[in-house]
Amino acid sequence: IQLYLTIRYINLSFNYFGNFYRIIDKKFLLIMFLPFILTACSSDEPELDLFHLTMGTEADADLAMGLHSAEVTINGYARWIDVGLVGDFDSYTLSDDVPAWLTVIPQGGIIGTPHHFRIKVSELKDGESRIGTVGFTVFKGSKSQSGTITITQNPCTLDDLKMTEQRAMKKYLSKFDVIDQLPDISDIQVGSVAPFYKLNSEGTVYMQVVRMGTQPAATIGETIYFRFMRYNLISYLSNGVLPNGEGNMNSITPSASFFELGSDKPSTTQWGTAIPMPMLLGLPVDSEVNLVVASEAGLTSEISSVIPYLYNIRYFKTSL
Repeated sequence: IQLYLTIRYINLSFNYFGNFYRIIDKKFLLIMFLPFILTACSSDEPELDLFHLTMGTEADADLAMGLHSAEVTINGYARWIDVGLVGDFDSYTLSDDVPAWLTVIPQGGIIGTPHHFRIKVSELKDGESRIGTVGFTVFKGSKSQSGTITITQNPCTLDDLKMTEQRAMKKYLSKFDVIDQLPDISDIQVGSVAPFYKLNSEGTVYMQVVRMGTQPAATIGETIYFRFMRYNLISYLSNGVLPNGEGNMNSITPSASFFELGSDKPSTTQWGTAIPMPMLLGLPVDSEVNLVVASEAGLTSEISSVIPYLYNIRYFKTSL
């Protein structure tokens, strides 16, 4: 009898807990299926897509672009960024919290389409990176959609500066024929529209002989006097015209500058490698030349500025 009661108790226990587990399983399954049921029954509206972006900018830039927003990373030079809003919408507005170094011009200047604006970015001068955002909203009836253009401007690297230097030199030289090898002195073409001759393999000095002198060539160790006027070619690259010159060409008061041909004295080396080069090549001492000079061949105190110059130089045997 005791064995029978024990077995009966065990059967009842299994039946009870089995039913309990079945109830728990059903409730658990119900909970598990409920999110799928809710998801299947939901009716979310599709995301608005009133417009997409088109963009353009001068020079190099890193661009991460989505349908409605974009991130632009540029160097420290002043530039413009064109933004086009393409889509079937009525109008757009621009945010009014744009930083002072960004100027937004609706309808984008020369392009002038209704859904277009230009962002003018000023030059970065303080050496610190900066980030600015231009926000906008487009409207179609009662619907609207927003977007942003985020601009990160970093200081110019040395590679940036050198690339710009080369562009400036090439822009000026593009007005003339450029000959890669200097001929014999007697075969050099002369005049204000004569070719520029490449004077070194690095391409840092180009010479145009404006007037060929009549005196003998200079000798090593001889003191050569010169007067010059020079013009910043970075300014020429930006504006398309030569800026005001600087130098002692037209001034009577300052004495002529000088160097000792072939010397390594600081009074000579301070002028860099380009200015003595026409004399070292054997031009007559009283010649006049134009030189396009990269910074590394120019004045040693200015190499780090990475600014190329156009020099107009007259050489003399004596101080004038």
